[in-house]
Amino acid sequence: MDRCTADAVAYVTGVKLGRRSLKFMDHGIMAATFLNLETGSSYRILSTEESRELSDIYAPEVSGKGERQISLYRAWGFMHGLS
Repeated sequence: MDRCTADAVAYVTGVKLGRRSLKFMDHGIMAATFLNLETGSSYRILSTEESRELSDIYAPEVSGKGERQISLYRAWGFMHGLS
């Protein structure tokens, strides 16, 4: 996860590297794993080019490509208790 992705994850979820609630591990792939410590459930998210195209389908009412992607990420996080 590069710096931009870490910032995006921190913004969407509220976790931060400085608070030790976000851990950076370089395994050469763009992915994030979210773990709910209370329930033990987890989600793994991979970033693909397809996700950019899907934001156009699932959030067409939002203007601007970046804003569409953020809107979609927030909605997903909210639906899964990550925000």
